[in-house]
Amino acid sequence: MNLKISEINVIVINDFSNINGGAAKIAIETAIGLSKFECVKVYFFCATGSIDPELLNSGIEDIYHLEQNEAIKNPNKYHGILNGIFNIKSYQKISNILDNFNPNNTIIHVHGWTKSLSFSPIYACLKKKFHLIITLHDFFIACPNGGFYNYHKAEICTKIPLSLDCLTTNCDSRNYKIKLYRFTRTFLQNFIFNIYRKQINLISLSKLSYNILEPYIEKFNNISFIENPIDLERNGKADAIKNTNCIFIGRLSGEKGVEYFCEALKSLNLHNGIVVGEGDKLNELKIKYPMVKFLGWKTKEEIYTLLIKSRFLVFPSVWYETYGLVVQEAASYGIPSIVSDCSAAKELVTNNFDGLHFQAKNITQLSKCIDLLMTDNNLLHKLSLNAYSRFWNKNRSRSDYSTKVLSFYNMILNS
Repeated sequence: MNLKISEINVIVINDFSNINGGAAKIAIETAIGLSKFECVKVYFFCATGSIDPELLNSGIEDIYHLEQNEAIKNPNKYHGILNGIFNIKSYQKISNILDNFNPNNTIIHVHGWTKSLSFSPIYACLKKKFHLIITLHDFFIACPNGGFYNYHKAEICTKIPLSLDCLTTNCDSRNYKIKLYRFTRTFLQNFIFNIYRKQINLISLSKLSYNILEPYIEKFNNISFIENPIDLERNGKADAIKNTNCIFIGRLSGEKGVEYFCEALKSLNLHNGIVVGEGDKLNELKIKYPMVKFLGWKTKEEIYTLLIKSRFLVFPSVWYETYGLVVQEAASYGIPSIVSDCSAAKELVTNNFDGLHFQAKNITQLSKCIDLLMTDNNLLHKLSLNAYSRFWNKNRSRSDYSTKVLSFYNMILNS
């Protein structure tokens, strides 16, 4: 049976109803973008956070909010652990909601589930034979800590997820008890996913993340590559060579590599580095690197203003990442990026064309790249022009993204 687009209902599932990271941002963008199609009815299912104003006023059909804490932040830690493994309220609520929908014309689109919802609403949807799509914002579909990263050794992890070697490795950012909790959660999750794998479809954001996950997702139904939307107004190119600052934007935690950026600035005796973001390393970094300006977190508008006034962005991540949104945002203003070679952001930058690559964790290489773009205006001008052109030569709007997602929905429903 061929379905018309006008028959589609979409339930977007995400832990948070507010923008607190990449997954939440794209979940909300997905709901808002699809709501602009008269033929699509959009619903949003979430557990925690104050509802984003744009989402609230977007005209979507309904927002189902469980009003729960993040599992790991639950005042009752045992209740939090149980909720994190299998959130009964989430399961019951979505089960009741689904009684009003037809699996033949309804898509369930999941963005984030590991913080509050657990995999229980996914199980409920699969059990009722609904078509399901998961956007791979991270690696939680395979790896218990979601990053293929050993936080204690500060290195990328190459162990097989859920193996005995994985079980006995204390890789979690908190402690081994949390690792065991996450291992149990992922084991049960993947047991269910394997049973219903022919109902599960995936959206990958980059070739790198797909290649890493391929051994663990190859048996799922359909996999599509759809880049994240970047819905920005074209306000003209910044004059990068007139700027003096270089900038880091992101969470201030070890895997983001911010300390390598600061160390490179220190080795060059530069006092025009800016760090935007918050995280567990903020106070430590402020003390250790007094020559760096730490601005804390800023609004979207403030970040764009800071980007326009920068020579270049540094993206020194020491783990895989799955995309690198801020690299694209910088390019939209003609601000080139220096990116580490281990992250998916390297796919967004061609070395010596619209930015520079360096070996992750290699402070000497990073320092040379920073020094080069601080002193060579001709090179910076070339990279700036190419970054700007490359970004705007491709349609990255919310409407284009929504059209691609909707096309994927139709393919799944008609298959």
